[in-house]
Amino acid sequence: MLQQKRIIARLAILSTLSVLATSTFTTSVQASMPHPPSGALTKDIVITATKTKENIRLVSQSVEVITAKDIEKLGATNVTDIFAYTFGVDTSRSNHGTALQIRGLSSSHTLFLIDGERISGEDTPQLANTKVLQRINISEIDRIEIVRGTGSSLYGSDAIGGIINIITKQSNQKSKTILSYGAGTKRTMSSLHTNFGTTGTFLCTLDWHVENQLKANNPAEASGIRRNYCLKGSYHLPHHKNQQFDLSLWRMESALTLNSRTFKDIRYPHKGFINTKQLFDNSQNSLSIRFSGKTNNNEYVLRAYTNTLHKHQRDFAASPQAPNNFKVLQDTDTSTYTTSVLEGKNTTFIGDNHNLTIGFEVKKQFQKSTRIGNPQTVSSVGMPTAALKKAENEFTNFSHALYVEDIYKISDQLWLFPSLRYEHNHNFGNVIIPKLGLTYNVTPMWKIKANVGKGFKAPTVSELHMNFFHHGFYLLGNPDLKPEYSISYDISLEGQNGTSFIKMTYFNNHISNLIDFDFSHPIKNAYKYQNINAAQINGIEIEIGTKISEHWTGKLQYNWNDAIDAKSKHRLHNRAEEVASILIQYHDHHKNPFHITLMGRYTKNYLYAIHQNNKLYSYPQFNIGMHKTWNNRFSLYAGIDNLFQTKLTDLSILGREYRVNATWKL
Repeated sequence: MLQQKRIIARLAILSTLSVLATSTFTTSVQASMPHPPSGALTKDIVITATKTKENIRLVSQSVEVITAKDIEKLGATNVTDIFAYTFGVDTSRSNHGTALQIRGLSSSHTLFLIDGERISGEDTPQLANTKVLQRINISEIDRIEIVRGTGSSLYGSDAIGGIINIITKQSNQKSKTILSYGAGTKRTMSSLHTNFGTTGTFLCTLDWHVENQLKANNPAEASGIRRNYCLKGSYHLPHHKNQQFDLSLWRMESALTLNSRTFKDIRYPHKGFINTKQLFDNSQNSLSIRFSGKTNNNEYVLRAYTNTLHKHQRDFAASPQAPNNFKVLQDTDTSTYTTSVLEGKNTTFIGDNHNLTIGFEVKKQFQKSTRIGNPQTVSSVGMPTAALKKAENEFTNFSHALYVEDIYKISDQLWLFPSLRYEHNHNFGNVIIPKLGLTYNVTPMWKIKANVGKGFKAPTVSELHMNFFHHGFYLLGNPDLKPEYSISYDISLEGQNGTSFIKMTYFNNHISNLIDFDFSHPIKNAYKYQNINAAQINGIEIEIGTKISEHWTGKLQYNWNDAIDAKSKHRLHNRAEEVASILIQYHDHHKNPFHITLMGRYTKNYLYAIHQNNKLYSYPQFNIGMHKTWNNRFSLYAGIDNLFQTKLTDLSILGREYRVNATWKL
């Protein structure tokens, strides 16, 4: 009853704001054009929500765009810096990396893409997507598109909560070089982006990025060197100017160290602690080949790509006689994750009323690891144990899919976005994923948007076959797992009046067969993945923005998440109940502009859980950044995150952090 009253109260607030907003906005704006835009992407044009170029005000899903100019103004030295200033995406840091949540759903329910391509990486619910942002070269990012709400009908598994698509810079005819150097509390960074311009019908770019993660910033985060390299080329067919081949080669390599203090055996805390050092030597390679073209009525793409992540971990322990001398090699593990995809799509523009897209995807996911399958070393009870030499086991998962989407203009006021995906997974059989979106122009100024759809997430190789010993725990997969399924819907009211806008959204997600470790029923200290429960997540998003004056703009956002276990009615862990944010920006509009960004965020009732102990945290955070362009070649950024020294060790919030970044355009 109390839960229902809280939901009704929030909906009443949302309804009241809707009435007030409707009475405030009185001036009209231009209606959307029927045909999708062509040419270069701008902040008003998005491609991730529909897999085709569409105006952001037209698409039914909630989409946020972060451009390269936004990133430069924020002085970001790593992709994780960007999301500290992003509304609607909650971040948390740990020794695993940076976890992102969209609408109360965990990182494992968000699909991360680079130029629309899947990224190989860790595949457990605890680690999925927590390290992927740190491995991306920030200098090559052109824009980031964040889609909130299920995208499974177009993208398949892993997109239950939303999609984050990082779109990189494309080759163009003008040659240029951009050099950046950044330093701060967390890291130092150097990057180079070179566009070689046109050589006949061939265009080429080169990106290089070196990052040094500093040890002193956060003892719970790994420190060390990470390098990224990327070479991209485009070849335009001489006699078919609307057809081109694109080639992309990307490599990441890192050598990281993590010092920690852990129980000798977590089953017996009275035995005390031991100092440990973990060494991580990782590398990642990606190759992508793409052919695209267009006619008066069609746009088509055929692409093949493969992405492989290699991981090698060594654990050293200090001896009792020398607690800081890590010479005892205690354990070692290796893992290889490979994703290979062949995909294609064709969009046909049928008159002024239909943009019909038909596509396919054939996907192979391969994993070879010492942490899966039957272990070489076992304990007396048949469980895996730490060892210096272990057997590697390998598993492969195949799937293929067909999907169709129509952008259907019924009238100047009403647009429908129906989509349907058929997917066959060789482990779990067939699944059909439907979705329907709607955009209704109530007036030229006001829009109602709604979405309802199904989502799914197939169990990963690790969830099915894990066999891993870690600090006294046995972590085991489960070949009998079933896929997770979701039913999601949302409804939004959007208004725009010149330079002011408002958006209010109610969303509802129900996830069944949720996969997690069953901590309630351990067997001989073994924790096994199970389909343990269902989750019910309701929420409200309110966003208001306006141009305050010639030089000042402001933006407010409030998010409320009611994320509970559908069976026990207990709150889901490691989530905030409410988040309120404010963003104020100053721009002097001079030829060499000066820009100030002020960001404040208050997080209420963050439920932190570790070892079945729960804590509630409410805390503020304030960031400030200043960006100055001195001339057409040089700009400088200086900023402070967590200005007022909020410190919460459990959440890896450790006080004030500084950043400076200089950029030269040669």
